Amino acid sequence: MLLLTASSFSSPLWASATTTCTISDMGVAFGSYDPTIGTATAANGSITVTCTPGCVLYVLVCLSGYEGVDATISLSPSSSNGLFAPRQMLSGGGQMLAYNLYLDVNHTMIFGNGSSGTSDVTYCFTGVNIASCSGATYTGSPAGANSQSQSFPVYGLLPASQNVSAGAYTDTLTATVTF
Repeated sequence: MLLLTASSFSSPLWASATTTCTISDMGVAFGSYDPTIGTATAANGSITVTCTPGCVLYVLVCLSGYEGVDATISLSPSSSNGLFAPRQMLSGGGQMLAYNLYLDVNHTMIFGNGSSGTSDVTYCFTGVNIASCSGATYTGSPAGANSQSQSFPVYGLLPASQNVSAGAYTDTLTATVTF
């Protein structure tokens, strides 16, 4: 099992101290791994970010939504080995099982923080101002007048033929959202 945890938030200048953001995840659970089958094991999860503004500028923010506001979501390296590639899950007996998390179903873009060959995710909360969102990974309209919510897919892959013992393997990553 892989656990993703929320870390920190940076609020934009227009937000008051009452702006709240939450992260929830549907963790990536690879299930049983058989090192003898010779094929990689894939599993999917997601991260959902929901923000509700503290309305210092009520007319601009709460009535029109987060028009053109970007949120960047990044993942930390593995807590087991401190690396992005490969991340590793650790067993109670100290064995390591290599894996990684990706932004694409073809497993080519490692989900990280934009360093060491990884990519992060930028979501632009458009409201009605989609032109302000060039370069964002995802764009979309608000979930409601007073909040924004977006889910991001996470694609996991365990390489084949790793010589490991049976047991529970875990790793913990930190998801960071910056506005």
